[in-house]
Amino acid sequence: MADGGGPRARVEPGWDVFVSYAPEDEAWAQWIVWQLRCGGRRHWFPCSPAP
Repeated sequence: MADGGGPRARVEPGWDVFVSYAPEDEAWAQWIVWQLRCGGRRHWFPCSPAP
């Protein structure tokens, strides 16, 4: 990039990932969110699953 930074050089508002899941997949969704946090990704993880 012209400013010398990578694609994540600027802080943008919002989220990198929205996590939606079915009730039977809640454990997997929580694991995915944990992996995203460890990777420094911003995410939106609603407290209740999608209908």
